[in-house]
Amino acid sequence: MIDWKPVYGSSNVQAIAYDEAKKECYVKFHPNGAAYVYEGVGPGMWNELLHADSKGRFVQIQLRRAHPYRRIEDGTEADSDRPVPTRVAE
Repeated sequence: MIDWKPVYGSSNVQAIAYDEAKKECYVKFHPNGAAYVYEGVGPGMWNELLHADSKGRFVQIQLRRAHPYRRIEDGTEADSDRPVPTRVAE
């Protein structure tokens, strides 16, 4: 179960979560609630996201460009057995 933390005042990011054991950062976006997991995110990067003035900009510049990510269904990983391509932005 993902423990989502709501993000207030962001037009792009609805909620965020972190699994320190797996080093995975979860981001749920407005308006449709599409959720993604970013892999290999250390606790320092998570802390930077928590304190970023713009969560959306941080995700675009720091997470999306440097970490493999995949979309997750309904904000859960219940469908993780289904093959989902991992993408890394250039």
